[in-house]
Amino acid sequence: MHDCPQCQVPLHGHEAFCPVCGQKQQVRPEFQGQSMQEYRKPFNPLGLILIVLLIGGLLFYAIQNSWVGQLIKRGPEPPPGDAALAPPAAREKLENAILQNVSGQSKICKFVYMAGEKTVDRSYPQPVELTIDVNLKDPSIRKSIVEPVKSLMVPAQIGTLTLNDSHSHATITYSVAVGSSDSSDETNTGENKSSESDQSTTTEQ
Repeated sequence: MHDCPQCQVPLHGHEAFCPVCGQKQQVRPEFQGQSMQEYRKPFNPLGLILIVLLIGGLLFYAIQNSWVGQLIKRGPEPPPGDAALAPPAAREKLENAILQNVSGQSKICKFVYMAGEKTVDRSYPQPVELTIDVNLKDPSIRKSIVEPVKSLMVPAQIGTLTLNDSHSHATITYSVAVGSSDSSDETNTGENKSSESDQSTTTEQ
């Protein structure tokens, strides 16, 4: 036996290459007639691993700078908000929200769209005014019915939204400048026992 001169691993004398470091060895004469299969240089996976890593890195770099990489970085497109809704769709969403808010609180919930002096339907393409007639059991919930849908007034092209409560004889009106930031006015009208109207107006920011 002898040691590999490079890595000092013990060898038997028939190895043509060191099985550890791959260093070529001097085969002893008594083993030279044996099959060369025993002396074949062992497979070293380190080179293959380096090649795979190099190719993988190049592919990763190429993908990152392609449209696929940009799409991965950007992620999925967020769903469009209410501002992207067409007026008929925004009006339908507003109606559904109002109906849900008054569920169990009013026997009636009537939507009337007006364009000038003309009554129109929900699909009317131009700006409209909306009046909602209700008969609320609890007058204190008037604001909670309309407040959640104020953000839909601009995409729905509703310049004025009026909630009429026939039970308490009260009216809440919200107005927005279509196409700009919204403002709202609330008008409460109540009848006293002498049937005289007492109006108070509160401007909300």
